[in-house]
Amino acid sequence: MSDAESPFSIAVPDDQLELLKQKLELTRFHDGLEDAGRDYGALLRTFNSLPNHPSFHVVAIGLPNFGFSQGTTKKGFKVEQYAEVGQPPSPFLMLSLGYNEYVTQGGDWGAPITKTIAQLYGPKHSKAWHTNMPLADPPHPTQSPLLFLSHYLFKYSSKEKAGLERTNWFQEQGTGYLKEQSAQPQTLGYSLADCPVGLLG
Repeated sequence: MSDAESPFSIAVPDDQLELLKQKLELTRFHDGLEDAGRDYGALLRTFNSLPNHPSFHVVAIGLPNFGFSQGTTKKGFKVEQYAEVGQPPSPFLMLSLGYNEYVTQGGDWGAPITKTIAQLYGPKHSKAWHTNMPLADPPHPTQSPLLFLSHYLFKYSSKEKAGLERTNWFQEQGTGYLKEQSAQPQTLGYSLADCPVGLLG
C-alpha cells in the first residue's frame, strides 16, 4: 500500500454520529439457532473465532444512495458509475487508498458492480472477482445458437438438474428480502433508517 494519502471529507452531523454510537452500544447480536448450521446465515461465534490479525484488508464500499452514504445529485448514476465510485476526474477509491491490486466479492447489487470493476480494471488492478450471485440469461438463438439448440434437444445431466433444483430452492427460500423489498419496502426502510443492525440484514 502506498504511503501517499489523498485527503477527502464527508459531511456527517455530530448529532447523527452520537446517535449512531448510542444505538451501537445498545445493539445485541443473536448467535443463531442451535443445530441450524448456516441455514440462517453465518453465526456470531464463527466471526469471533477468526484471528485478530488478518492477512488482508477489507474495504467495504459505501454505495451512493445506500446506507450511510450520501445520495447522488443527478440522474444517470448506473452500474458503471458505482464501479468507478464517482464520476471522473475523481480518483477511483481503491487506487486513491493506495491499493493498486485487489480482489472483489459481491452479491446482490455488488454482483453487477464487482463484475463491472473486473471488466473495467482487470487484470491490471482487479486481479480476481468472486460473486455469490451469478446471473445468467437463457441461451439466445443468435448469440449462442449451439447452446440454444442443446438446451432444447438434449436432456439435462444429473448435475445440471441438481443445479436447477438448487436455483428453484433459493428462489423459494432464499429471497425473502427481495420479496419484502418488492412488496413493502417502507417496512424495511424503518429498520434501515433507525438501526445499524438493519444495514447488516
